[in-house]
Amino acid sequence: MALVLHVWPGRWGLISIDPQCIAAALYLQLTVPGEFSIAECTNPDISPSGKLPFVTDGMHSVSPLASIIKFVSHRRLGESPPDGGTHHVNDLDVELTTHERAQKAAWCAHIESQVGDLLGHAMYSMEVNWRELVGPTLAGMLPVPQRYYVPARIRDIYKPRLEASELWDVPGEEVEEKPKFGEKKKEEAKEHKFKQVFQREKVVEKARACLDIYARLLGRKRFFFHDRPTTLDVVLASHILLLINPPYPDPLLKSLVTDSYPELASHARSVYSAAFPSSEAYPALASQAQNSFKALIPTFRFPSRASVHRPEVKTDDDKIDVWTWGWIAMAAIGAVGYWVLAGPRIQIVLVEEDETEGLAQEEGEEGGASVEEEEHLVASLDDDEDDE
Repeated sequence: MALVLHVWPGRWGLISIDPQCIAAALYLQLTVPGEFSIAECTNPDISPSGKLPFVTDGMHSVSPLASIIKFVSHRRLGESPPDGGTHHVNDLDVELTTHERAQKAAWCAHIESQVGDLLGHAMYSMEVNWRELVGPTLAGMLPVPQRYYVPARIRDIYKPRLEASELWDVPGEEVEEKPKFGEKKKEEAKEHKFKQVFQREKVVEKARACLDIYARLLGRKRFFFHDRPTTLDVVLASHILLLINPPYPDPLLKSLVTDSYPELASHARSVYSAAFPSSEAYPALASQAQNSFKALIPTFRFPSRASVHRPEVKTDDDKIDVWTWGWIAMAAIGAVGYWVLAGPRIQIVLVEEDETEGLAQEEGEEGGASVEEEEHLVASLDDDEDDE
């Protein structure tokens, strides 16, 4: 099994916390089940595009999602099915007409733009959701010291995009300040409360305008085209699942989807269950021998099978594993060795006090003798001059 899908780790009952990673996993599971493995990754820099997900097939790597779909759909198409077996179609859109394929491409781009903005708002813009859920979840996936600065960098990446769509820094459910003993609780200005309500209503209206399109497009059908999932179903489901599955402290958009658009929530769960009927149906984790990138790049933590089968399990943020201590010890030994071999040479000479006094006396005697000799020489010169 040479095909390896590298994705962000999973939580909240999902195979990953990223919509693109979920979509890639769903697509591969629906087209080439049992022919690929999953590698949990928290370093997008090793991807060809600098983003997750990406697929490796031996020494060949493919990213982003659109390229992964194209790569998988053209892989092993000429292979004949085994005797008495069924041939798995690698292309989910093989039955679509040219017109339907054009529609599918347009709707997928719209989902990644508009529904992606709504998801980014729920996960990264709403302060309480970021502070209490998304931020700690990301930190728990990362090794030391990346967990202390990478989550904030990821959030900063979404900021310009959400600012452009007017979905950044929208007031959420703020934590109320506790009044001091003996003081009355400060009443918030009515204008401020009205502004918060108005801005949250703007988000709801924007979300309704976007989700109405797909609710009408889906209608009472199970899937958008024909009777089987397509790329459009996979892309929309990956975004909707991340809106309804996580336990958001401020469930503004989650409540909107589950209450006002239950057909979209049901559709997303149907697509996910078609690919993964249970947690046991998840692809196997790639071994270290299969995962060539992880073999080349040192990491402090390696993924466990439990993290894929049970995404809800929390990691111990305060625990530093054996690998961390190993790297610290190696660094310390290297520093000491370098100092011993190449450090500055310092020589310390100890001189006893008696010896120093003796040296001083000898120097004084020699100095006195030289003075007497000089005086005798001057006197002899004077006598010679008188004789002349």
